[in-house]
Amino acid sequence: MAVERRDAAESLVDFPHPDDALYVFGPEDGHVTGQWLERCHRFVCIPTANDGPLNLAAAVYVVLYDRMAKQTQLAYA
Repeated sequence: MAVERRDAAESLVDFPHPDDALYVFGPEDGHVTGQWLERCHRFVCIPTANDGPLNLAAAVYVVLYDRMAKQTQLAYA
């Protein structure tokens, strides 16, 4: 799945992370390119207060933390 802002992207807030997920992150100053987009089945965006971009390291951290937090919740539910 690609992590970037798109009209059809799912919000990370409600996103259920698949067990076998592979995350593709675009560059800070652009978008995921065509050859990678063709391989992505889902698109996820990270909501931010001002709809501004996050730097790449911050985006990776947020997505992986969200995945871990949701898996932990499921384990204790």
